[in-house]
Amino acid sequence: MTKPTKIIRLEAENIKRLRAVQVTPQGNLITVGGKNANGKTSLLDSIAMALGGAASTPDQPIRAGASTAHVVVETDDLIIERRYSVKNSPTLVVRTREGKKLSSPQAVLDKLTARIAFDPLAFVRMDPRKQAETLRLVSGVDVSAIEEKRAKLYADRTEFNRDADRIKARLAGEEVDLSAPEVEIDSAQLLEELSLVQECDALSARITEIEADLAKTKKKLSTLSAARQSDTPAEELKSRLAGVESTNRTIRAKRAYLTQKLAMDDLLEESRKLTASITALDREKAQALASSKMPVEGLAFDPDGVTYQGVPFSQCSAAEQMRVSMAVALAMNPSLRVCLIRDGSLLDSDSLEVIREMAEAADAQVWLERVSEGADCQVIIEDGEIATPKAKKPAAPAATTAPANETYDY
Repeated sequence: MTKPTKIIRLEAENIKRLRAVQVTPQGNLITVGGKNANGKTSLLDSIAMALGGAASTPDQPIRAGASTAHVVVETDDLIIERRYSVKNSPTLVVRTREGKKLSSPQAVLDKLTARIAFDPLAFVRMDPRKQAETLRLVSGVDVSAIEEKRAKLYADRTEFNRDADRIKARLAGEEVDLSAPEVEIDSAQLLEELSLVQECDALSARITEIEADLAKTKKKLSTLSAARQSDTPAEELKSRLAGVESTNRTIRAKRAYLTQKLAMDDLLEESRKLTASITALDREKAQALASSKMPVEGLAFDPDGVTYQGVPFSQCSAAEQMRVSMAVALAMNPSLRVCLIRDGSLLDSDSLEVIREMAEAADAQVWLERVSEGADCQVIIEDGEIATPKAKKPAAPAATTAPANETYDY
């Protein structure tokens, strides 16, 4: 099809609750009225059955008591005829307006119609993930690979942040002297030095008696003192030795703290890198969506659902939801500008006005089912057939009061 087309004539006989109807629609909004269980839905279903085939055909398409049924849909370009029989398989014939019979008729219709039911309210009722998938199909943008990669990065970043927070919490509960030396003190060397100093002091007290031993010990002590560059009194060495373990505990605590902090910093650095990657993917996705042709400006989607003007679709007003849904339905039917709206009685006046405006702006044809028998209906179905719309009753005349003592002849 080179240009959009609409239905210019509908004929249905023995389809579900219908007996025999013929409709020549006028205008962009065709309201099908009537009481419940009289055939309103059957009329819309006959259109879907004619165009959609098996996927849109119920288990019992033929009216109870009848043996055959058929539906004919005429568009600007085609005549579509589908017949049903209790004895034989359904048949489909598609002809051009000039009478040429087309081969592969269902394939012709598949190109003409949407891939899902073209009821705008169907989009409203979908779960958020299905709405997102539908919008992805309509827009032609496939960001599933980006979303999958993003989900993996997001999960990795969450794990890194969780581990970093765990270490941070553990470090926050520790009191560590970060000014402590980097290397632990060797208590054995200090003990040896203390022993020599004590021996030196003892020999010094006996200097007069054992001069030779004192000289020998001093020589050895002199060697050790040269190594530590100063003579340290024994009392100072004792004091230092007493605090060795405490000092070393502080050094070990500092080393453990710094090791954990380094691990935490490494995790946070990996998290920052993943954040940068996620941001890049979000930018790539935004560019892909920006380059696509959304049915309505302000629409966006991710695997979890659809947003409109930054607000989750489910939180939009009824009129906004209908505007978006109508746009999606029209985008899904670029060749056949036909929408079928069941349960139209559930729509408020604002939503109905949105439908009317959008149908006129897009030169689309909306068939809307509504529980009504008034003049607002183009078609009224009564017991499976078309009935005449009922005119509104005139307002009752105002009551009058006769003057007192006055009589009237009737």
